[in-house]
Amino acid sequence: YVYVSQLVQARGMRMGIETHRRAKPYNMGTLYWQLNDCWPGISWSSIDHFGNWKALHYEAKEAFENVLISFESEGDQVDIYIVNDLLNNIDETLKVRLIDFQGNELWNSSKALNVPSNSSMLVESFSIDLIEETQWNQVMLEAHYGDYSSTYFFAKPKNLVLSNDNIHFEIQKLAEGFSIDLTSPVFQKNIMLMTHADGHFSDNYFDLKANEKRTILFQTESSSIEELSFKSLNQLQTE
Repeated sequence: YVYVSQLVQARGMRMGIETHRRAKPYNMGTLYWQLNDCWPGISWSSIDHFGNWKALHYEAKEAFENVLISFESEGDQVDIYIVNDLLNNIDETLKVRLIDFQGNELWNSSKALNVPSNSSMLVESFSIDLIEETQWNQVMLEAHYGDYSSTYFFAKPKNLVLSNDNIHFEIQKLAEGFSIDLTSPVFQKNIMLMTHADGHFSDNYFDLKANEKRTILFQTESSSIEELSFKSLNQLQTE
């Protein structure tokens, strides 16, 4: 219950933040309540009493990046915006592809784009006519622009058809903590890593695409994280 409530909060906040940013210059700033907790408890803060980042804080970090790829849907159309808060123009190639939860590419397109500094720009529109209605909850739209990327789902998280397959972990000790490599043969939604060791995950509550390696840094003074475990929406939907 606590895990899912954090995902709902993070999703709602991100939708609001992205809507505000797409509306630039009519909206030029966003604050959310609240940052941290002064005592232990289940609350709406994004950082708990012990300094651990909740799902909202990881989501807010991405949503407030200087360059944001954001999606907006209306009717049978999905619009792709790029918000550039930098003080310089960006010349990159926008690459868009439709993939299923097994990693198969169903469609792709690319085009060179110049996004002006300090702007919000509609850069592409995608018609869902390319997708059969029965597949809306089994595919995702992925957009890349230079070093930035974002993913759009055509159904709510609770309606996605997810497989509860294994996640393979490879853990390596580093001077600053541990490097954790994750791979899975299927798409894994909202992975939450957990361990009893005190420390900080470089990312958490993240999505893992099928057959792609994701590397997470766990910064800690502990000499072991043998009790590393995880939750994902895949587990909850297939229980």
